[in-house]
Amino acid sequence: MVRHSIDTHYLVLRPDLFRDPGARGGAGREERVSGHLAAAFSNEEPAAQMWEQFSDLGPLERHVIDNTHLDARQTADLVWSRYCEGTDRL
Repeated sequence: MVRHSIDTHYLVLRPDLFRDPGARGGAGREERVSGHLAAAFSNEEPAAQMWEQFSDLGPLERHVIDNTHLDARQTADLVWSRYCEGTDRL
């Protein structure tokens, strides 16, 4: 892509798997997915496996945004500002 002068940006949104990490599978856990998509995540195992695969990105860890406590608008604003600043350009 560099050869064709195409900027490539890499960013990973990685909220906590559960808002209350100490409540895995227990009372007090707040679901991260709601509405009709929640049915796709009724089995927590695939989501947990995928989260685990992104839990340590090594040298790419600087491209991670923990958006656990951000709403959709705040997350979008942060992504846009990082894009404009070139923070996550590869």
